[in-house]
Amino acid sequence: MGKKIATYLLGVAMGIILMLLFNTLIFDMNSNEKELLDLKETYENLMQEKNKLEAELDTKIKSEDSIEDSQKNTIEINISQNESHEKIANKLVDEGVYSHKNDIMFILEILEYDKLEAEKYLVDYGVVPKHTNALKLYDEKSLRIREILSKEKIIEDEDSFEKFQYIIDRSTRIIPGNKIFKRNSSLREIIDILSN
Repeated sequence: MGKKIATYLLGVAMGIILMLLFNTLIFDMNSNEKELLDLKETYENLMQEKNKLEAELDTKIKSEDSIEDSQKNTIEINISQNESHEKIANKLVDEGVYSHKNDIMFILEILEYDKLEAEKYLVDYGVVPKHTNALKLYDEKSLRIREILSKEKIIEDEDSFEKFQYIIDRSTRIIPGNKIFKRNSSLREIIDILSN
């Protein structure tokens, strides 16, 4: 609306200036050259001002559009304290944050997995020696583990497995509260938002 008004006013101003210019040229052939040059300079200045105003108006409209687009592409979702993984996954899928519910549920299970309890289990059942810190050992050897699994063709894509390791390496849990997600987020983005 503002652009139409500004364009209309600039058009009216341009029309008046053109009428004055033509009036000067047609009816007053005896006018001196200085007045014509001044009129021409005024006309050029108005054209520059018109172009500048149109550019500013376009910039303002684009910035307003980008703000609206970013608001349309984000969604705020409330994650409650004792909410089930399935309920969280349903919310994220229903709001278009991610399209595969089972992937989200799997990630939430891993994120909430108690690694210290797992280490205790490994020591208690003799999988690793009692004096070994399994979590520290895993952290030190995670790159080597990925390389060996890839070399042995147990995993096909090291990069995808690295993303999985990133999730496992997270020592945080889901923090309840209002979370702002982008629509069509990656699993890593979802994890980062849920754990912060």
